Amino acid sequence: MSDRIEPELHARTGDPSTSHAAMKQYSREKMALAAATAQRLHVEHGPMADFQYKVVFDQVYPNNCSPHLYRQARRVAADHGLIRETNVLRFNPTTRRWQMVWEACNEGRPKKQRCPHCGHVSRRKNLTVPVVKENL
Repeated sequence: MSDRIEPELHARTGDPSTSHAAMKQYSREKMALAAATAQRLHVEHGPMADFQYKVVFDQVYPNNCSPHLYRQARRVAADHGLIRETNVLRFNPTTRRWQMVWEACNEGRPKKQRCPHCGHVSRRKNLTVPVVKENL
């Protein structure tokens, strides 16, 4: 596995043309930097849910051009096996909803799973592992 993060930049097939045009404007280098930042923050701060991760990401990422960049960076890092879901949920006191906790790892790029019927790439994990709600 290469140490270099090479993000795949694409909009979903069903997205409007404006989404596809916007995705063409993204820089692979900047997205790779954002994904490396996502991994580094999970190493430095430990496992985090999105409401915690967004706060630290917004503090350290120098060119945050989108309010959702933290999620895109996390997805790219996860697609490269650098962070993963923990099957632990943490309660967000602001939204009063449970959020998945993510942690740093170094598993290598996971194999893409495709639907045998339509070919859609599925990023969903096998949901046979129980999810635990964490009390803080």
